Amino acid sequence: MNRDELETVLNLHNLWMQGDSTGVRANLRGADLRGADLRGADLRDADLRGADLRGADLRDADLRDANLRGADLRGADLRGADLWDADLRGADLRDAALRDADLRGANLDFSSGIPFRCRGTKIKGDRRLFAQMVYHLTRQDWQKLSEQEQAWLGSIPAEILNSFCEHRRDVAPIVKEN
Repeated sequence: MNRDELETVLNLHNLWMQGDSTGVRANLRGADLRGADLRGADLRDADLRGADLRGADLRDADLRDANLRGADLRGADLRGADLWDADLRGADLRDAALRDADLRGANLDFSSGIPFRCRGTKIKGDRRLFAQMVYHLTRQDWQKLSEQEQAWLGSIPAEILNSFCEHRRDVAPIVKEN
């Protein structure tokens, strides 16, 4: 997709977001956006399924509720993308490729399917991302864990568990009994 076509899609999407009847929701499904400059772009609710965003600059982009999910079992390709301070709240990241993506400062609250795989994504993160991952991990329903596994989860210091509360005022700290 060339820059002019992308500008048109973004402008129409902006109109759509403002409720203008001439606007159209951004459909970038499967689009080739490798290396695209999308700094600060408003892509809320955009369809980016299967989009190739390798190396794209998405710093400060608003991707709230965007669909980056797999299209035909292949998610958006965000390998090496710069998502520094991007807003990914509520984004669907199932099957997305995040290897070498820079997620420092990104907000992933309420997003789904964050693809942290054993082979490693080698994402660049920060304290907020770490705190968010720990927060979500420890608040799962772990009833089927053995006592030993539950004890291990319970041994995570409250300071680490509650570090996510620094970023979210609506999250109540965990109070651990001594």
